[in-house]
Amino acid sequence: MKIRISKTYLSIFASLCMWMFATSNAYALACYIDDDPNAMAESVTLGAVAYLKGASNGDRIWESQTYTKNVTCESQLNSGEENLYVYPYPRRDSQQLPQGVKLGLYFDGKDLGLFDADGDALSSKVKTDHIFAKGEKRSITVTFKVYLEKQGEISTQGVTNLTLFQLDGVGSLRDSNYALSINGWDNIGSVSCDSSFVSNNAKLSSIDTDKALAGSASEESTVGSVKLSCSSESTTVLSHISHVSGTLKVNGSPFSGNSGYFATDKTGLGVGASYSGTSVAPGGTLDLSVPVSAGAGSKALTFTLNPHLTTSLALGTPDWLFTSQAQDIKSDMTLSFTPQSLQSD
Repeated sequence: MKIRISKTYLSIFASLCMWMFATSNAYALACYIDDDPNAMAESVTLGAVAYLKGASNGDRIWESQTYTKNVTCESQLNSGEENLYVYPYPRRDSQQLPQGVKLGLYFDGKDLGLFDADGDALSSKVKTDHIFAKGEKRSITVTFKVYLEKQGEISTQGVTNLTLFQLDGVGSLRDSNYALSINGWDNIGSVSCDSSFVSNNAKLSSIDTDKALAGSASEESTVGSVKLSCSSESTTVLSHISHVSGTLKVNGSPFSGNSGYFATDKTGLGVGASYSGTSVAPGGTLDLSVPVSAGAGSKALTFTLNPHLTTSLALGTPDWLFTSQAQDIKSDMTLSFTPQSLQSD
């Protein structure tokens, strides 16, 4: 007796086999902290994340420390092997995401870029270099660092605990596997900082002729101080700001004998200027960090001045060098400071 099997039956049978195979491999990797199968969730709390009001989109406003974790992963595959994957925003359907800011991740030293919440979590997974064979259980050491990048007007209203990524296999996401969450979203705030200056003329008390001719003379001169006044809608954010970093611009008239020097009120005499070992020419800029407490800060600006004589010396020439005018030599310098970034304690 022959048994005839219809094509429909064969199709159903094949589909059932494929479903059973897929189901048996659905949860291919179980990953947890160290060697504890119950330790799968970790969180990072944002400290005071302060960014300058008016900061450009694309500015990175926060970076975490680099975390090193020992993670154990156990393959539950029936056959073959698979990579470990990073799944961004695995709970995107149930968690509120911040507006105007995106999160990025360095994983094992590689920048995975900014995470996007569009689409589903499975399609946005990122492959790592860790590969597990069927039934393999192995501990691995992974490193990661989180960063925030401004993308628009930032709003964190309604954001509490956001799962940034989960480690899992290729096929699907387990209900519980190693995952990292970010909380403390109410600690983000914008800050405005205004700067002002108390300015003095750069002064040389006297001049050593031989050293000035050789270019080896130097003297310290406090040319002024910068003052900062910062404000924020968040008193918590403001209280954690420790420094404001930015660009100090030093304007002045260039010396006719060498445009890298500043002109002085004496014929044939220019002055070189440097701050903390970095030379600056008229119109040049320097990096400057100003300490801040409770939104207020100041910093005295002491420059090293190097006088340079370029005129030929003769009896009575230049005339100012042989009189009391060889003292209290002045050079006009105009300073301005543009805040660029904030540091928190």
